[in-house]
Amino acid sequence: MGVDGGAAALCAVSWAARECAGRGTTLVLLHALGHRGGAEPSDLEQVLADAEAQARAAAVEAGRGGVHVVRRPERGAPAEALVAASTAAQLIVLGNNGAVDLAGSMLGTVGHRVAAHSRCPVVIVPAVAPAATGPGPVVVGLSPGRTGRAGREALRFALEYANRHAWPIVEVGVEDKGDLLAARGA
Repeated sequence: MGVDGGAAALCAVSWAARECAGRGTTLVLLHALGHRGGAEPSDLEQVLADAEAQARAAAVEAGRGGVHVVRRPERGAPAEALVAASTAAQLIVLGNNGAVDLAGSMLGTVGHRVAAHSRCPVVIVPAVAPAATGPGPVVVGLSPGRTGRAGREALRFALEYANRHAWPIVEVGVEDKGDLLAARGA
């Protein structure tokens, strides 16, 4: 799962920790330093340490016992590091703070790139809890022209997750427009 130290990422860490603890799988916390200057390796370790503490607390709070956590610091661009990690991952989890990017999307640049190029399902966790009316549906986006392993795995994961929680599921067709995804119906 991608971790940047922000509030949205910590919400995603909590979700991923509960999911991993329930499945008995390892949670890998990946933080890519990026190509920008200014960030020190100690900052990187602090981001990962805070995320690990959040993950452990979320798993215990959910009554699922512990979760095995691996910290994975990376150098390079976050989207590229996450896409590369997707080749061996069961799932990529990202946080979303609800901000709209320049293209008018709430996914953000990293979310767009990872969702478009990941080799496994991608879960986007909102930073804000669902309204008091309860959780919304599980939404799975599939590209008609790219229904390979990643598409099948995304659909399988979404169906399993929706079934486990008795939530409705909505399929959305998406088209890859370079680094942007355009939704086509629900």
